[in-house]
Amino acid sequence: MIKKNRNVRKRKGFTLIEVVTTLFIVGLLVVLIYPNVFSIRKMAEEKQQTVLFNTLQNQVNMYRIAHDEARQQEITISSLMNNGFLTTTQAQQMARAHFEIKGDRVIQGK
Repeated sequence: MIKKNRNVRKRKGFTLIEVVTTLFIVGLLVVLIYPNVFSIRKMAEEKQQTVLFNTLQNQVNMYRIAHDEARQQEITISSLMNNGFLTTTQAQQMARAHFEIKGDRVIQGK
């Protein structure tokens, strides 16, 4: 009897089943995690808006206290910036959030 010499090569890599299973698991994790990340991001943005609003209101109050003699003077963003009560970054954030100063109050515009 003649013996056949069989060269059995081992394949390196993943089978189709392993790849599909891995993609399914990753997809499932994304579907489960994404809504939570989105809601956390939205909540963080809302908190940031609230903090910015409170900061701006405090800066307006501090400006009014520091400039008590000018009670009739209208407070503007430029007057807050010129007197060091508001930074350029805060003014930009204020514009993006549509905050306005009316009298002694900070309000959210349109």
